[in-house]
Amino acid sequence: MQPLSVSLIKATKNDDLEALKILSEDHPLTGIDTREQSLLFYAVKSQSVRVLDFLLASGLAVNATNYQAETPLHIAARIGDLNSVQRLIEAGADVRMSNAHKQTALMLAAAKGAHELIDEFLRLEVSLNALDALGDNVLFYAIKGRKRSILKRFIDAGAWVHHLNDQHQSLMHEVAALGDVRLYEVLKASDVSIFHLNIHHQTPLHIATFKRHIPMIKQLLSDGLEPTLADHFEESPWSYAEKLQDQELMALFEAHPRHPDNVQYRLRYPLHQAIRQGQIDRALMLIKKGPIAPLYDAYDRTPLFYGVMVQDAYLVNALLTSGHPTDAFQKTGLSLKMTALLHKQSSVLDVLKAHQVMRDLDPLERAYCEKHPGLKQYLNTPH
Repeated sequence: MQPLSVSLIKATKNDDLEALKILSEDHPLTGIDTREQSLLFYAVKSQSVRVLDFLLASGLAVNATNYQAETPLHIAARIGDLNSVQRLIEAGADVRMSNAHKQTALMLAAAKGAHELIDEFLRLEVSLNALDALGDNVLFYAIKGRKRSILKRFIDAGAWVHHLNDQHQSLMHEVAALGDVRLYEVLKASDVSIFHLNIHHQTPLHIATFKRHIPMIKQLLSDGLEPTLADHFEESPWSYAEKLQDQELMALFEAHPRHPDNVQYRLRYPLHQAIRQGQIDRALMLIKKGPIAPLYDAYDRTPLFYGVMVQDAYLVNALLTSGHPTDAFQKTGLSLKMTALLHKQSSVLDVLKAHQVMRDLDPLERAYCEKHPGLKQYLNTPH
């Protein structure tokens, strides 16, 4: 096969049909470049419709492949070009061909989220259950494209929703990795299980936790996944959050009704638990009963810490009015003042300031205030 002329490539990229016709008198149109691409590939990439029609009429092989075993149809599907897809199919493009990664044009169109292309492929009854090199079917690509309507359409058309890929990942694992609750709802409505374990013995909750997708984590917890299930690396969602000292994740998992500490915790630290669970009326009732014992829970936090963390100024004021101590430090070494500053809730900070808690800021606390304009007012508290 002769090498492809640079002049022909340039004319194709520029959609210059007249120049291409003139050049074709001295240079063969059938050459290929160093990546085994014919001019058809350049015409598709440039979305040069006139040039594409001319090249197809000139007899260039429509199913020729490049060095990645891609055809021009794969390229057109990847960029979502309906005009090129239709012309290539009319010229005899094989919609069933897969590239070096075993991806079909339909998979690439799904990842692009190209509705019109998908209509075209479904009209031709392209297989919905072909698998790529990783064992993913077209539904995995619809999830990558983040198009709820496309995902639902494939499911309605018969794509296998309960498929597990080569890593034993389900569609729920894929959705959890993206953190897309809307796609999750589509799968849930199709009875896709959240309880499958992948090859590493991980649930979708592990995946969502590693990616820190909070809304997805809440949904998975609500639907019954356990935060304490360990994978093959002896890592659970809970232990991962604890290792990172991620307060928001830890609070989510600690609040889970099946967390092993919860029953005992609820009995031993009723006020702490009520605040953590957002049961403010119950917490206020327990404050009135007083005194608080034990003051420190298993995480070395007092109820006031949790009041600051749930950012409830009324509750914080009630605790301070009842004589709650303010000089505590939690396990992470953060003081109550620093915890409040990190949350940046002005109403809570104002209550602490009114009760003289913000006096005598240490160097770290003062430096943090100086870096954040909204906190500089708390530097003026007498110390």
